[in-house]
Amino acid sequence: MWAVRDQALTLAGDVVLAAASFILGAMLLGHVLGYGMKPEERPVLVIESSVRNIGVALIVGRSIFDDLSFAKFVAFLTGYFIVEVAVIIPYTQFVRARLAGRS
Repeated sequence: MWAVRDQALTLAGDVVLAAASFILGAMLLGHVLGYGMKPEERPVLVIESSVRNIGVALIVGRSIFDDLSFAKFVAFLTGYFIVEVAVIIPYTQFVRARLAGRS
């Protein structure tokens, strides 16, 4: 991060936008593909769609930055994981509350 400190704010905004778009898109795809599943099983597919596709996110992140910008790539990975946790935890709490209300 020190190597890109002068670009940190711009880079952070780009990382958050790219990561959030990818994660939410993967979750939406999991939700759509889970059509017809039991309500208590569908959230597993939604979560797995975003978590299991980290490899794709790595490829996308690597393609954004050139070979000389490894520090930016590392910042992308760090930001991606932070955004993923920030999205998945509230989603799991929402699902837990929804399923508890059905009991």
